[in-house]
Amino acid sequence: MQVIKYAIDTKNKGLKLRPEDTDHKWKIKAYSDADFAGDKETRISFTGYVIYFMNVPICWRSRGQKGVTLSTTEAEYVACSEVVKELLFIVYLLRIMKIEVELPIQVMLTISERYF
Repeated sequence: MQVIKYAIDTKNKGLKLRPEDTDHKWKIKAYSDADFAGDKETRISFTGYVIYFMNVPICWRSRGQKGVTLSTTEAEYVACSEVVKELLFIVYLLRIMKIEVELPIQVMLTISERYF
């Protein structure tokens, strides 16, 4: 009941995201990160990423990786492969919709300084 009341009371509030204006091809950018062996019990690493389309976040995910990685580099590589799979789906979907996307797409990997 509290959730329904909150939704009714705040129906005029919201988050407005406005894409940047451009005359060129549309841009996609992605950020990816991995937490090596974040779960101390199972030693599973965690992956997180966010994908921006025209500087508006359209897709994000955070979850444990399916297998145990043996290094920070391997965990980052697995995280990068996850975001690239999602990017391929988005690019193919946009092509079907006849939307030209600027290539190459940047995938920014964030690496923690604690490993250096």
